[in-house]
Amino acid sequence: MMRILFLTMQFGEGYFQGTERYLQSLAGGLQSRGHRVRILAGDPEGRRPEQVGFKRIPTEGWMAVKGTEASHPRLIEQELTEFRPDLVHALNPAHIGVGGLTAAREQGIPTVITTMDFWWVCPTHTLLRHDERICAGTRHWRECARCIARRHQNRVVQAAASLPVLGTPASATALTVSAAIRGLPGDERRAWRHRSEHLGATLRHADAVIFPAEATHNIIDSAYPGLRGHRIPYGVGPAWFEVDRAERLTPIAPETVRIGFAGALARHKGVECLIQAVQKLDWNGAQLRLAGDGDAEVMTRLRRSARGLDARFLGRLNAREMRSFFAEIDLLIVPSIWPENLPIVTLEAAATGTPVLASRVAGLSEHVPEECLFEPNSSGDLARLLKRWVESGMPPPAPPLPITTDEMVERTIAVYEQVIAAR
Repeated sequence: MMRILFLTMQFGEGYFQGTERYLQSLAGGLQSRGHRVRILAGDPEGRRPEQVGFKRIPTEGWMAVKGTEASHPRLIEQELTEFRPDLVHALNPAHIGVGGLTAAREQGIPTVITTMDFWWVCPTHTLLRHDERICAGTRHWRECARCIARRHQNRVVQAAASLPVLGTPASATALTVSAAIRGLPGDERRAWRHRSEHLGATLRHADAVIFPAEATHNIIDSAYPGLRGHRIPYGVGPAWFEVDRAERLTPIAPETVRIGFAGALARHKGVECLIQAVQKLDWNGAQLRLAGDGDAEVMTRLRRSARGLDARFLGRLNAREMRSFFAEIDLLIVPSIWPENLPIVTLEAAATGTPVLASRVAGLSEHVPEECLFEPNSSGDLARLLKRWVESGMPPPAPPLPITTDEMVERTIAVYEQVIAAR
């Protein structure tokens, strides 16, 4: 029996993004095999979730580097002493930082990291710059500050990011002052300026780094070469495969086509591009079903953009509701304008035989058939692809079947055993 301590940005009731679903599958698989699991997770959205088996820890925002350990230096050490884990596994330490991994290493406990997105090279995790170009993940910390400031809730910080000449230093100063007012420790603010060095050292000291997608592996390994990398894709539970995929082979009518999207309703997910593409087609009977949510400003803009369409905003859906969602759509569209990390929603679509049209970005193009890809942020190219497939009378091919959660868990356990044995 192993004792595994997980560290992650957020978890519990109300959080249904890819990281939480991955952790739920992995932790459940470990427990079913007799291993003990404990989860330390942040709550950046203030949802105050209550769930057996995990404990909330403080979050420090997008500037977190050392994170919880900087603001509450004894908290994680106490958890390590009490639980006595054989291994600490971190998934997406945004907002909580990497201090927990450092504390584990200082106690001689092996560490494993799963790269859930690009947070390790981009503090906003998307690689989408403030000017909406894709970043290589090698920019100076002041440029990172400008990207964060552009999305900041404080209007003064946002304005500093928009200054044409002094924008970078102004946004960095405004962001640092805002963080100090919020109570971010001085040591953490200083660590921000050496973010790459801190995170690179954490990755290189990890006993194993798991990459679910080739895209993430290529970008992070390029920034921090020499990692002890392992490629383990996300798995999908058995319930997702219990569908009649033959039903997906029937023709789709433009008048009744049901188009789905599932994910965060955020700018980098390209939802407005999808809405614009459907509007261009003038399919009066088409239904657009959007699963997920976003902040109030984004939701207002999306609802305004979708006027005149049969667009249904479904909110966040749990796993059971997501299976019903796939049964009720003909096509899933993934219009991301940023590099992805093999979105779990595309794997669930593949398991149910749901065709997927996706933007040609890293992390999607490696999984979705070439004939089902369109140019990112191009509503015209998406409309062209939709028109071609729907009016052909046959749906596009579904992506290849994913591995099961059982296989994912077994491959992860093999990494754990290898790491522990090496220590």
